[in-house]
Amino acid sequence: MFDVSFLELSVIGIITLLVVGPERLPGLARDVGRIIRKLRRIVTQTRYELEREFSFEEERQRLEQKKESLNEAIDELDDLMEIAPDRNNDAPAQEAKPAKTSDNE
Repeated sequence: MFDVSFLELSVIGIITLLVVGPERLPGLARDVGRIIRKLRRIVTQTRYELEREFSFEEERQRLEQKKESLNEAIDELDDLMEIAPDRNNDAPAQEAKPAKTSDNE
């Protein structure tokens, strides 16, 4: 990521030791470690939230496309209903005749 060689890292360590001093160096290292962990956690949470938002956006777009296709199908059905004759009003109501159960009646 940063492409830092061992020599460069050693020079940074020596300069930090001279500036901070050997007494405060372990505390500084702990503090830097905590800060790095917090930053990683923040980056991970932000990445997760962004991925979730993009996933929701993709799902919303997919559902919108399905809604459009369903609306088109409903429009086609409405058109067919206008064209088709109304069979319930044209056909006479048929009553069911009771069936004979025996020949003796």
